[in-house]
Amino acid sequence: MRKLLLGTTAVVGAALIGATTASAQTAPTARIGGYFDFSAGSVNDNADRNITGTATPTTAGTLTLSRYDFRVDTEIHVIVQGKAANGLTYGAVVEFEMDAVGVGSAGTAFNTDEMFATISGPGFGTVRLGDTDSAAGLMQVRPARYAGFQGLRVNWVRAGGNRYAFGPINDGADNTKVVYMSPQFSGFDFGLSFALNGGEGEREVRGVGVNPDTGAVTAGGLQRARIDRENELTGALRYRGTFGGVGIAASFAFSQASAPFNIITASPLGTGALINRTQNPTAYSVGLTTTFAGLNIGGEYTWGRYSGSSPGNTGPAAGNSDGNHWLIGAGYTIADVRLTANFGRAVFSSAPNAASQTSRIIGAGAAYTLAPGWSLYGYYETQRDQNVAAIGGLAGGATRNTNGFVIGTSLTF
Repeated sequence: MRKLLLGTTAVVGAALIGATTASAQTAPTARIGGYFDFSAGSVNDNADRNITGTATPTTAGTLTLSRYDFRVDTEIHVIVQGKAANGLTYGAVVEFEMDAVGVGSAGTAFNTDEMFATISGPGFGTVRLGDTDSAAGLMQVRPARYAGFQGLRVNWVRAGGNRYAFGPINDGADNTKVVYMSPQFSGFDFGLSFALNGGEGEREVRGVGVNPDTGAVTAGGLQRARIDRENELTGALRYRGTFGGVGIAASFAFSQASAPFNIITASPLGTGALINRTQNPTAYSVGLTTTFAGLNIGGEYTWGRYSGSSPGNTGPAAGNSDGNHWLIGAGYTIADVRLTANFGRAVFSSAPNAASQTSRIIGAGAAYTLAPGWSLYGYYETQRDQNVAAIGGLAGGATRNTNGFVIGTSLTF
């Protein structure tokens, strides 16, 4: 892959310092990476049935949805890396999403996913500065999962319920943060990360918090408005080793944060009334996997004071119950084929003395490597949510069933 030479200043500096030092340094270079994914799916969601509307023309009467669709997902990554005279490696990563969805977007908007600087060394560990996954999300040991795991809920069906019910702590949480991950000592390593709030990026506003027509900032717009979790601290302790040909990986990970200081019911900012704060969000997770002769078996258990989609991001309302999930997985690799199956159950917080929402997922998939970086995959997945909020053609308290089959091809570079 062609490298683009950057950092003229670094090259000049090396020449001034002298040949001995310069030989130990490497000026920053950049390469282009990323992925392209195309898939086709057949989806059956009982929330799509008996949907009625009052507006015209498309929602008048009963709305019928197709069970079939194509989907494409792609990102372009710019990876910059250099080496200092003291042996430390430094650089930056910028990930560009080519299909972001937002207000007024048809799903073809251009934005950034993660963007962060890195500093690392064999005896130093790794530091990340910027919009990146939390230490808990980066180091959490999770069971094998098929390509597209939980993809039906995230990519193919209408938003609603707990779309990331079986996701990692913080579901990555690309809010702007500082991350440290240690070197490995006798099989053990650890990591910590800290974020001031849930915002990300270089702007003073969060996401689409500014009305493009009027310029008004909505209640959810300002990053410093204290309407998201604050002082988020995450960490993980991990072990990886091999005993008699059996690989073992285990971890304990956590996340804790303060609840939003302000929760505002109207916009623009400052015009609404403050309502009760939620509980401080917390999440904890243990994971264990074993690997032998191409077979990988493992599981995880996550619990804590959280609600909504992702463990650890949002605390439940005062008096509501906590959340938890467990997930097991098995994967087997033979030649260029990878076979994987998963089963799990999740419970999310509910109002005091009310039935909790429960989710169950069963899925299996296969992936075939055609060439380096190029694969074909397919998976079947079914998920059942009980006691859901009203969505589509389902009333509140109903059971939602989604299942489907997806095939696709993925190119990473």
